[in-house]
Amino acid sequence: MIGYDENLLDRFSDAELRNSISLGKIGIEKESLRVFQGKISQSRHFDSVGSALCNRYITTDFSEALLELITPPYENNIQTLEFLDNVHHFVTHNLEDDLLWPLSMPPLIYSESEIPIAEYGVSNQALFKRIYREGLSHRYGKLMQVISGLHFNYSLPESFWGCIKDLYPKYTIDELSSTIYFRTLRNLKRMNWLILLLFGASPFISKNFLNNDSDDFKKFKGDYYLPYATSLRMSDLGYQNFNRSTLKVSLNSLNEYTEALFYATQTESEEYKKIFNNVSNQYPQLNSNLLQIEDEYYSIARPKSNDLSNIRLLKKLKSNGVDYIEFRSLDLNPFNRSGIDLNTINFMEIFLLYCSLIPSPPITDKEIKE
Repeated sequence: MIGYDENLLDRFSDAELRNSISLGKIGIEKESLRVFQGKISQSRHFDSVGSALCNRYITTDFSEALLELITPPYENNIQTLEFLDNVHHFVTHNLEDDLLWPLSMPPLIYSESEIPIAEYGVSNQALFKRIYREGLSHRYGKLMQVISGLHFNYSLPESFWGCIKDLYPKYTIDELSSTIYFRTLRNLKRMNWLILLLFGASPFISKNFLNNDSDDFKKFKGDYYLPYATSLRMSDLGYQNFNRSTLKVSLNSLNEYTEALFYATQTESEEYKKIFNNVSNQYPQLNSNLLQIEDEYYSIARPKSNDLSNIRLLKKLKSNGVDYIEFRSLDLNPFNRSGIDLNTINFMEIFLLYCSLIPSPPITDKEIKE
């Protein structure tokens, strides 16, 4: 198997790197909050943009007001951006008086009652999605769930797997893909700071995100900022949760990763067990485990499967290996109408390819803490 300290850049010629390995596929998932007159919209998901449950390209995330715009994966980065721009254009012309908020951090929300949880219908799948979101609201609060970001999906090209298979003929493509993609995940963990430095675009937050340890913030026209902040969305004031961050989920192998998440989704939490007693809803959450499902585990990047069936992700990964990486640390670019530009897409492709090919030793608890 590929060694942890092996530099795969040394195994390919310049021509191979240029002509095949650089042709990975990229897809984008962009979250955007609908607003009306500067406040979170109270209107239902618009029928004019299709069903939130069934539309592959336009759906909702946690809230009825939180749209998610999705592109297919393309080898050509210009095509990816054009598709996102076209979906964005279609949506903005079908929102009546609502607008899409251009920032990752939401406008001031006075009460969590202003945040409508997404509805998907009455089918089993629809109710599952709704109850899962109910659970998120009781566990972490609604406010954190309406922070918007941009998920960057990346898969190495088919030609790469042919080259790797020739170099390591004893192993299956599934074994090799899981090894390579977990190398990528570890290096993304190590170098995530660079993305926040270069592309962070959330230095401002509204006062309801502040806590008692926020003395360093400066006030500006009703909002608050840190003078040298880049991505408050990715800070402990943004889309983070201390309960989830204390879960020890290893990135050192697919087996360790899936076993840790399986444990978290099967182990009951005394804290979350109380939700069933304290909330009047018949179904306030899917279960009282540390994680309702594996998607609840927050991380900067995730291994993903192309399998579109409704079986759980852990089973897909165990059975078929990893098909692509979902990188989740990008803020929305408020200076671009689609939230991202071509230069950023090109940089991210090179960055993810680099993280896939350079040495990637196991991550220790000490390194994670650092």
